[in-house]
Amino acid sequence: MNAEKFKEYSTEDFILDEEFVEWVLHPDRESDLFWARFTLDYPGKKEQIREAAFIVKGLQPVEEEIPGDRLELILGKIISATKPSPRIKIGLLWKYAAAVLLLAGISSIWYYLGTGEDHFPVAHIDPAQEVHGRVILSDGSSVEFDTRETIIRQAEAGKILINRDTVVHTTRPAGRDAQMNQVIIPYGKRSEITLTDGTHIWLNSGSQISYHAGFTDGPREVYLSGEAFFDVVTDSNRPFHVITRDVKIRVTGTRFNVTAYSDERTTATVLESGKVSIGKNARIARTIDVTPGQKVVYNRDNDVFARAEADLQYINSWVYGYLVFKNEPTPGVFRRLERYYNRSIISGEGLDDITFSGKLDLQDDLDDVLENVAFASSLVIIREDQGYYIKQNAYEDD
Repeated sequence: MNAEKFKEYSTEDFILDEEFVEWVLHPDRESDLFWARFTLDYPGKKEQIREAAFIVKGLQPVEEEIPGDRLELILGKIISATKPSPRIKIGLLWKYAAAVLLLAGISSIWYYLGTGEDHFPVAHIDPAQEVHGRVILSDGSSVEFDTRETIIRQAEAGKILINRDTVVHTTRPAGRDAQMNQVIIPYGKRSEITLTDGTHIWLNSGSQISYHAGFTDGPREVYLSGEAFFDVVTDSNRPFHVITRDVKIRVTGTRFNVTAYSDERTTATVLESGKVSIGKNARIARTIDVTPGQKVVYNRDNDVFARAEADLQYINSWVYGYLVFKNEPTPGVFRRLERYYNRSIISGEGLDDITFSGKLDLQDDLDDVLENVAFASSLVIIREDQGYYIKQNAYEDD
């Protein structure tokens, strides 16, 4: 067996690995020595191995695991409790006993799975309702900022630097017991965040990201709602995880973009470099590996992952102040502009079938940007007090 393969495994990966399952169910001297050596080399994996082994054993047929004397005891209790008719066959009672134990075993597994941490343990805050950017600290206090482009740095010793100001935690919990730090970026604003391991995250408008206050010595996990571009620092002993409400992405050292807005039905991941694996955000889920230049989209409506080729030169264009579209339905274009400029843009009927291709400079005034889209896609812009209304050109077919 190859130890390199297992060092980045999560509990779910161990459960789904055939070699690991074979060792748990049918151990021998060679495999015992391998896993003993592995846990010495990677002590941080010991708890995940224990959890995975517990689940694998618990999901096996009960009849093969229960000693005969224990079944006799259970059988006697069932007989005394139910006072069966003499016509009931003993063999049937044995099946009842086995079924009861199987049900109890499965129930205990699901109880174990259900009592763990919530798959997305962060309360959703609607960035569209926020006026200022905010950092909510693990002790419950918060700091607001009003800059359009904000630099945030999670420093050592429990300090967060916002632009040139310093915010100090009142407490500094560690590991999984730590509460979350949250960064909320409203419409019309963006932020660049640096975590303590050196990982850079560019957070787009209308987004929220959360991470454990004990990030330095705890899990490298961030929870995302919205859009972010990640440049993750390599740490072979601590893989990096990006978790959305629908998917979980495991990373080593990688550059990639994730779009996971709560008001959209899809979650999209585009990989620029490195390697990621993506699966549903569940305790046990199969994953798919993604290579550079690929885009993977999860659709919540049909519970399907779809893979396609992506144009890497546009993967993080929004970070540099422009957007590039290729045959994008215009309502999607307007949603992105609405978040970026913090102005209401309402799409009229029939726009789902009208697409836009082109490059939009986000340094331009929104009026000019919308005029470019309208001209290319034959649409009409109606300016209103609260924003814009976009409709089809009634004379286009004449």
